[in-house]
Amino acid sequence: MNDNLYKLYFKPSGAVGGEAAVLRTEPYVEGLRFENYMKTGPEGSGDNGYIYAFPGRDLAALRGTIPQGAPEFAIKGALPDPALFAAQSFNSHLVKAGVNSNKKPYRGAPAAGAELTLITETVSAPLKNVVRAANKRSFNLYAELLLRLLGGGRPEAGLAAVRSYVSESGTDVSELDLADACGLSIRNKAKAETFTDALRGIYKKKYFQEFYDSLVYPGDPDAAGHLRNMGKGAPLEKNMRLKSGSLNGVRSYTGYLKTRKRKTLVFTSIINNYSAPGASLDKIHEDLLLELYNNY
Repeated sequence: MNDNLYKLYFKPSGAVGGEAAVLRTEPYVEGLRFENYMKTGPEGSGDNGYIYAFPGRDLAALRGTIPQGAPEFAIKGALPDPALFAAQSFNSHLVKAGVNSNKKPYRGAPAAGAELTLITETVSAPLKNVVRAANKRSFNLYAELLLRLLGGGRPEAGLAAVRSYVSESGTDVSELDLADACGLSIRNKAKAETFTDALRGIYKKKYFQEFYDSLVYPGDPDAAGHLRNMGKGAPLEKNMRLKSGSLNGVRSYTGYLKTRKRKTLVFTSIINNYSAPGASLDKIHEDLLLELYNNY
């Protein structure tokens, strides 16, 4: 529910360095409490606020800064107990509808002797829609849940399935080391060549078009982050699809380019430990891809 997230709204102080007051969460999370150490930064300083909490705990510490310049400012937090939140939300809906459920939702195993009754089932969206959301928005939660789906609930089995799939098309996986699905772990290691060969393999699959459509293009209204503006207004806009991955000091790109001569190229670039502004790296790659578009 709600992508396992809530938004926490603050009222910035009138003075830089002043306390940023907690206003509310959306949606409301029953029982959630905060120790607030959040301060107000200068206007334009952006979101530098953090919510520190352990899974299953109702107390979170708020640290960092949020900017001046607006009456309210929101940051995102992870629901402490998504299953409990779902039960509480359903119970609240019942109460508003005049249905007395007699008991409040709680954590833990069912009471001894309790009978569990299936009320309803919800079928998920088609897999291609989930993949599209994961790729367009670089949605880490969806990536991790897809990994668990592949592994029958076990992440290590999902990682083995990914490795097996990549190798099926003849891709060399001898130096592919995966620790998670979203790419946040520093233990993930992959060669650019591995990504390129994997995308070449997907190009031959019957579901290639669905995968291609899940990738970002310049000016993509469904995309999040810096990538949607790379190549916007240039010939790349209608001829390039790509996925990016970024961490501090890491910027990577992989995807497909349809050239002026109607060839389809697969490209990958992984840059580690760079010191230049990220936008300048985007510009270098935009220029390079335009050269490939015009000359192949």
